[in-house]
Amino acid sequence: MFLSDLHQRNTNLYEFTNTDLVKSFRLRHNFLLFTFCFLLFTSFAQQQNLPLNKENSLWVERHLNHKENNSHTGLKPYLTSQIQLDSLVREEQKRDSVKTYQSLILRKIKNENLLIIDTGGFYLTIDPLFNFEYDYVLPSDTLNYYRNTRGLLVRANIGKKVSLMSSFYENQAFFPSYQDEFVNTYGVVPGKGRTKPFKQRGYDYAMASGFVSFTPFKQLSFQLGHNKHFIGDGYRSLLLSDNAFNYPFLKITTNLWKNRIQYSNIFASLQSLDRVLESTTPEATFQRKAGTFHYLSINAAKWLQIGLFEGTVWQRWDSSGTKPMHFKYFNPVIGVNSAVHGFDSTDNVLVGLNLKVKLTNKMTIYGQAAFDDFKDKVGFNNIFALQLGFKAFDLFKLKNLNFQIELNDAGANIYRNKENELQDYYHYNQSLAHPSGFSFGEFLTIVNYRFKDFNLAYKFNSITYSGRDYLTKSFDATKPSVGVVLHDFNLSYLINPKTNMNITLGFFSRIEKRQSETFRTDFVYIAWRTSLANQYFDF
Repeated sequence: MFLSDLHQRNTNLYEFTNTDLVKSFRLRHNFLLFTFCFLLFTSFAQQQNLPLNKENSLWVERHLNHKENNSHTGLKPYLTSQIQLDSLVREEQKRDSVKTYQSLILRKIKNENLLIIDTGGFYLTIDPLFNFEYDYVLPSDTLNYYRNTRGLLVRANIGKKVSLMSSFYENQAFFPSYQDEFVNTYGVVPGKGRTKPFKQRGYDYAMASGFVSFTPFKQLSFQLGHNKHFIGDGYRSLLLSDNAFNYPFLKITTNLWKNRIQYSNIFASLQSLDRVLESTTPEATFQRKAGTFHYLSINAAKWLQIGLFEGTVWQRWDSSGTKPMHFKYFNPVIGVNSAVHGFDSTDNVLVGLNLKVKLTNKMTIYGQAAFDDFKDKVGFNNIFALQLGFKAFDLFKLKNLNFQIELNDAGANIYRNKENELQDYYHYNQSLAHPSGFSFGEFLTIVNYRFKDFNLAYKFNSITYSGRDYLTKSFDATKPSVGVVLHDFNLSYLINPKTNMNITLGFFSRIEKRQSETFRTDFVYIAWRTSLANQYFDF
């Protein structure tokens, strides 16, 4: 849906977190960068990112799955200039043209941005962001559960080569029991960052996002920002996902050989939520680490896409304090870090494979394999993670009826660094890959059907944790398995595709079994929201 913004040239800029750098410096930096770009470029750009929202991007995936479309789908968010979108834009333009409103208010509500500035060489839109959600827990209790999110989204295009986005969210929330237990244990809302207390049992948290995208020519693009990435073609990623909080990054993407090869480098600044032991500041800073992620995607045939992945989490803190950035962090060649540093160093190296097979224009098999070794491993299978999935679009020839089934499995030792716990494949106390972390098996099914502006969705998850539960970051082979079953059924009505503004009514159920004990969380939820990002509470 969000692609309808293309013919009105919207985009995504720079995102920041209020825990990393001083806000005033960033505001000045943004203003200077914005002014500089405005003076240099004078015609429209198409260097925009599509939002990381799975339901909203299903119709995009359906088009990209066509065998004649050679777009690389393994790395998300998509940069619009690097995927074939002409037919998508025409479809959305046709859809929008059906709905014409004489009233300015109705146009703003249904199919326009709130504020538009178009000078001919500069295009800017501003929209509100929000999520007003109420959860009615069953059986009813005396407590209120809700989320109150307000924010702002700014998107702009400056010339043919520059696009940007900036967004900010302010939140207050009261979560149902198992979600509240997670936030209270780890000090973060899943994917949304750190919290501070709100009233007696609630949480207050903020999140900022954005980037600047620069494409000097079609085969090369740069992005500098504070956001997330996702590698894979499934619902989950075992390589790099958008599960954890945002991080500062520099991404370089190169397209070669008539787009048959795409190579991407992501250089990121990560951190744990452990404080530096000794600090001269009033509030001790967090212990830092760095991430280098390489992804090579090859269109081996019209029906086959192969991706090679290498991720390294570098040590940037030890007993002597924070270590300076080393030139090796910026090595752009895939495979070198694995070959030079191996898998047993204090740094943490993860390698993997992403595979996509287009059975037909409407059916795809996909999968992933990840490998992460260290000393004193317990069992060969414990250092692997595997994924196998199947997608079908327009199932039974019914347009917009989509089906997905997926299996994920991760060993007890993958993503962890036994030499140094701070080098685990984690950021802000959350896994950089699957939300369940390690030592689990998962089966999930998703059915989604869209009819005009209505969307009906059902998701089923079954997860088994071996030697741990969903809250535990340590493994004990003697501990019994914990099983979790989740159901999420919802009906939504799309109000405005510019920000995916919708009203949603749904039912969520989670059953957790620990030996002879059963813990159940059921609630009905209703929300009015702008859905532009994924958030994972299905663990």
